[in-house]
Amino acid sequence: MNMITKIVIAGSVWLIWTLIAEKANLSGWKYWTGFSLASLVTIALFSD
Repeated sequence: MNMITKIVIAGSVWLIWTLIAEKANLSGWKYWTGFSLASLVTIALFSD
């Protein structure tokens, strides 16, 4: 994958999570769990 593809995928993960969190009105540990997962996906994409 090239850098642009990685940026688009990472951005999509963050955008989708933000929309889900807003719609579901998540708070506390649920919000931070998703936030951590999005971070891990981003790190995994850029670590190769």
